[in-house]
Amino acid sequence: MIDSLSLLVKNHEERIARVEAQNNIIRNESADVILEQNNPNPFAETTTITYYVPETVTGTTELVISHSARNEVLRTIQLTKGTPTQLTVSANGLTTGVYVYSIVVANKVLASKKFIIIK
Repeated sequence: MIDSLSLLVKNHEERIARVEAQNNIIRNESADVILEQNNPNPFAETTTITYYVPETVTGTTELVISHSARNEVLRTIQLTKGTPTQLTVSANGLTTGVYVYSIVVANKVLASKKFIIIK
C-alpha cells in the first residue's frame, strides 16, 4: 500500500509542478502536508496514522500528541520527510479520552486531527 501511495503522490506532484510552471504559481510547502485520520478510531491498543511532509519543508518535523482537554504534550515522535509514511501509535500510558495529534514543524502546527482511546 505504501508503494502505491508513493507512486500516487509522485504522479500528483509532477502534474502540480507542470501546472505551477505554466501559471507561475508559488507553492506553499506547509499546505502540502498531509495528515490522515487514524485507523482504527476509536482504539484500545494501537492505531495507524498516515502522513506526508515534503522534503522541502525546513525544520524539525514532529507528531505531537496531547489530551484535548489539557494543553500539555504527552508524546513527541520524530517524522520522516519526503515519503508517505504510516506510523503506529500505542495507547500504552494513555487513558480513555479524546486526544489531538498534530504535525508540528519549527513550533508551528501544520495539521491536526483527533483520536479516541477506549480501554
